[in-house]
Amino acid sequence: MKKKTTIAPYNYYVVQYWMISVLKLRGLKLHVYAIIYGFSQNNEGEYNGSMNYLAKFTGSSRMAVWTALNELEKAGLLEKENLNSTTGDSNIYKVKITEELARRINSNAQ
Repeated sequence: MKKKTTIAPYNYYVVQYWMISVLKLRGLKLHVYAIIYGFSQNNEGEYNGSMNYLAKFTGSSRMAVWTALNELEKAGLLEKENLNSTTGDSNIYKVKITEELARRINSNAQ
């Protein structure tokens, strides 16, 4: 039996302006990135939730979320670690904030 994805009515995520102005993210990629950033900001944490969670929270399909995750990873904005190397069923995602990106974010804030 498939586990039902539940999101509490008071859960939220924050889209920071630099995600739009510096990274030039829009639409689903922006929302997926913002959710994962909320779990892994400052390179300290990680997102190990399901694609169902991301799909439900963003009002999208699992396939659309999968595409957004792959595009964010290819752009160098996310790191993905496979937890199950044989099936690839479970992944951990972290945002990648390089020194160059941090500099661009800080210079944009002024």
